[in-house]
Amino acid sequence: MRILRKTIVLALAALGAYKAWEFLGPKVAQARGSAATVRDRVEPALEDAKDRLGSVSRGAVDSVVDVTKDVTKDTADAVTGALNDTNDTFDTPTPTRTSTASATERAPR
Repeated sequence: MRILRKTIVLALAALGAYKAWEFLGPKVAQARGSAATVRDRVEPALEDAKDRLGSVSRGAVDSVVDVTKDVTKDTADAVTGALNDTNDTFDTPTPTRTSTASATERAPR
């Protein structure tokens, strides 16, 4: 008796699964077709976005490199100019020491 009940329950479960498959089968096939259509439309758009992002990022890197080179050159020119101005300002001869005593010997205690 117990085996008969288990067999009936199993048969009803199989029948329910079969009916669910009959009901959902066409919808699954339709969903697969829609997914394929979406994939066919999305893949080229993603490739295009990837290409655009790559070119934009390369352009940004090139711009940063150019600006860095310009700033480095301008800074080097400014430093060189400042050094030249400093050298022109201080081109006087340096005074010579008249005393031979060191600074520690001259300091008061």
